Amino acid sequence: MPSPLISPEDLAARLGAPGLRVFDCRLTRVARPEGPSEWRSGEGDWRRERIPGAGFLHMLDDLSDAAAPVPYTPPPPWELARRLAAKGADLSADLFVLYGEGAEMAAH
Repeated sequence: MPSPLISPEDLAARLGAPGLRVFDCRLTRVARPEGPSEWRSGEGDWRRERIPGAGFLHMLDDLSDAAAPVPYTPPPPWELARRLAAKGADLSADLFVLYGEGAEMAAH
C-alpha cells in the first residue's frame, strides 16, 4: 500500500497538476489559565500565507460531525464528500492534500 503522506518536494513538483487539490486545515491552540484550551480557525493564517492554490477547510465546520459526542469526529463519508464538493473539490481527483501546522497529513 502506498504511503498516505507526500513529501514537500513531491508536492511542490505536482502543484498545478490536474487531479491535485490542496486544502489548508490549520487550527490555532490558545491555552487558557484554567480549563480546556480553545481552538481557533486558521483561516486568517491561510489568507496571509498558504501553499499556492490551496483552499481552506475548517476542522470543525467542514471536517467534523457536530452531532458526534467526541470533538473532531469525521462526518460520514457521504457527508464529507458533499462538503468537499461544496468547497470546489473535484471528487475524482487523484490526490487530496490536507495540511496544518503540527498536523500535516495527506489523504487520497
